[in-house]
Amino acid sequence: MLPIVSIVLVAAYPVIALAAANADEISLQYVPRSLLVSVALAILMLILVRLIAGDWGKAALIGSIALLLFFSYGHLYQVVKSKEVMGFVVGRHRYLLLLWILIFTTWVWLVFGVLRNIPEWNGVLTIVAAVAIAFPLFSLISREIEFRAADAKSESRAPIFEPAPDFVGRDIYYIVLDGYGRQDVLSRIYDLDNTDFIDFLKREGFYVAEQSQSNYIQTALSIASSMNLDYVNDLADLLGEDSTNRRPLNARIHHNYAMDFLERSGYQLMAFNTNLVATSIEDVDIYLPSEGNQYFRSSLPETWLLNPFEGLLLETTAVSALFDLVAQFKSSYIETVADPLYEVHRSRVSYTLDAMSQVPGMPGNVFVFAHVLAPHPPFVFGPNGEPVNPDAPYGLFDGSDFMAEGGTVEGYIAGYRDEVIYLNTLLEDTLGEIIAKSDPPPIIILQSDHGPGAYLDWGSPSRSDLEERTSILNAYYLPDGGSDGLYPSISPVNSFRVVFNHYFEGNFPLLEDRTYFSSAVRPFSFTPVD
Repeated sequence: MLPIVSIVLVAAYPVIALAAANADEISLQYVPRSLLVSVALAILMLILVRLIAGDWGKAALIGSIALLLFFSYGHLYQVVKSKEVMGFVVGRHRYLLLLWILIFTTWVWLVFGVLRNIPEWNGVLTIVAAVAIAFPLFSLISREIEFRAADAKSESRAPIFEPAPDFVGRDIYYIVLDGYGRQDVLSRIYDLDNTDFIDFLKREGFYVAEQSQSNYIQTALSIASSMNLDYVNDLADLLGEDSTNRRPLNARIHHNYAMDFLERSGYQLMAFNTNLVATSIEDVDIYLPSEGNQYFRSSLPETWLLNPFEGLLLETTAVSALFDLVAQFKSSYIETVADPLYEVHRSRVSYTLDAMSQVPGMPGNVFVFAHVLAPHPPFVFGPNGEPVNPDAPYGLFDGSDFMAEGGTVEGYIAGYRDEVIYLNTLLEDTLGEIIAKSDPPPIIILQSDHGPGAYLDWGSPSRSDLEERTSILNAYYLPDGGSDGLYPSISPVNSFRVVFNHYFEGNFPLLEDRTYFSSAVRPFSFTPVD
């Protein structure tokens, strides 16, 4: 019995430790499947090794070291990747895999030829594994208790207003382009003339707020603010400026005032699985992708089934070596297998924009919330739509975090520029089709949550180019006089106030347009940006 216990603990530790380390960003609902698969494969390996070794104790010792090497490979590779010693690059898969094989074969030799009291060694292994797993498990439990205690503080503070009962509706699209910068910033920093796309928007009837800035420099803060028609600075008082608990913030997105208002007005609500806890709003009428929905075809790879935690876990294992090695082949199919997370990211962007163009013609009135993870890093499209697989572990690393993962300012600028060029073509197709097929004309808010981050230092606003980070694309298609309430410097916190005032006979006074900086590690420590 002891061998099974020890190998189960060893198999569970990497999963639980990774979950604890990312508790602020990853929902616990994503963890059980990884945990079950890890434990099941460990037990299967124990049985197979037992058939070879002829002894349960030896099988547990061999299987445990194999698991530790497998789960630690990706972590070590990222530490030593491209590192040089006396001009010799040691951080390569060929050398690290050879080292791992050497360690494993040495351990097998020790188990069979040197270690004498196998049950005693298994006892030591079990105790060490139990102690090791206790720390992240305690951290997870304590964080969950803290999160639950804070949930009651997550209510929106937006004013209560009953929608007009005789409103003749039209479809409403709230499209958030993650990290899409303002035209003047794209020209100054990215050497990108975005005039053609801005002119396209104006020809279609959009009002482009050419002096617009975001209210916050992080996605969840920005969207929670815009969809609740108010600033979220009260969270600093409720949770404390040093809090890293994002669950009340996420709750303000999942149960936001704008969607509640529109649902009470008779709208169907539609949202997308973004693979992010904050912006995947599942409690809606239409949650995509959905194989069973007659209006929306699915063109997603099988790897769409990976949840965010599973993707992160794979990158920390020896599977990352397989991804990198197989990616050297030029076959597009092999590249898809080798870089499933980048392929999912590409497909998610394309699918979201494609699905929105199919909304016109649906019965009733539909409110669409679409958080499009582009042109935010990772940059996965070339200027003509060709797939790009960055030579780095998958992650939404931005600003100084992007640089910490091996990126460069030059690489950021080039990748961002290429992705914007292709994204513009997708947006022109989607927006043109929505407008052409809609009767009556729709309401469209095309807006960024924040600007790009080539010169963003998360640890210091003074070392950041805050004009780059806060200057956003902010465009409105508001037919029948809706744009009369707009102005060049309007910020997202006032977007739905303008829409509800004009189309729903609302009485929402406009707020002062303000911008706040806060770091990723202290999201509620707000510093005003002049």
